[in-house]
Amino acid sequence: MLLSADFKEKLKNEKLDIGLKQDRNSELRVAIIDTGIEISHEKLKDYVWINKNEKINGLDDDFNGYVDDINGWNFCENNEKIDSYHSNIKENSHGTACAGIILRQCRNKNIKIIVLKILDDNSDRRGTIQNLKKAIRYAESMNAKICNLSLGTYEYDKELFEIIDSSEMLFVVAAGSCLNRGRNISVQKVYPASFKSSNIITVTSVDEQYKLCKGSNYSSQDVDIAALGENVYTTSANNEYAYVSGTSFAAPMVTGMAVEIYDENLNISPQEAITKILKTTKKRSDLLEKVSGGRVLEMQNNFK
Repeated sequence: MLLSADFKEKLKNEKLDIGLKQDRNSELRVAIIDTGIEISHEKLKDYVWINKNEKINGLDDDFNGYVDDINGWNFCENNEKIDSYHSNIKENSHGTACAGIILRQCRNKNIKIIVLKILDDNSDRRGTIQNLKKAIRYAESMNAKICNLSLGTYEYDKELFEIIDSSEMLFVVAAGSCLNRGRNISVQKVYPASFKSSNIITVTSVDEQYKLCKGSNYSSQDVDIAALGENVYTTSANNEYAYVSGTSFAAPMVTGMAVEIYDENLNISPQEAITKILKTTKKRSDLLEKVSGGRVLEMQNNFK
């Protein structure tokens, strides 16, 4: 979805008014594996998953190996503090921004976000592949249907591929970026974006003119779709709002679209969901060398 300057200003004035549906029977769980999320944010707090089999009592009530994992888990520090302070500096907003974008793109009031922190609070947001694998397993054990991965590594890990490939979740993965010049991820691999798995949809970033954003990775084979990823208005830490840019924020645009699809049929397969998402796209000839089929996400205006 492409936003005009006037519309973005309207969004800013309206303080991110998320409009959501009123009637659904089943809870749709979406895992965000990232820096953590500010779960107390005014626009996010009602959509954070609650583990009803766990109590805050210092015990592992549901016997899953995680103590007091009420809303998810912090794999960086191996504790339940997914919305914590480090040296009086709150998490760097990356995951919080992704969560806001997903909610803005969908209307399902029963979406619940499982918060899984594997990236630290430093500016370069470092994490480990081992923690990524643990987080994916956790998300699946908690019946998440969709997993947003706005992260990547240059290191191939066979076990990571096998975990993703055998999962029943849909993985929406950012293609990543490389300074001022993006890389072709079919040649210079980035994982999991470059994995060949039928339950992964890889997303790159375009601006309002449908032009590939500066620095965004690309591939006519391994990038499935482009979405708006420049100057996207969303939630930020400290109960604030901000404009963000990058493939990290194009991916949750597609995750939001996936939520809408799962909302219609909670039992749809990841492959069927991807097919439906790709059918919504606009095809642009000037993106054919950057994105498979030149596909760009097209959505109705859901910001009413």
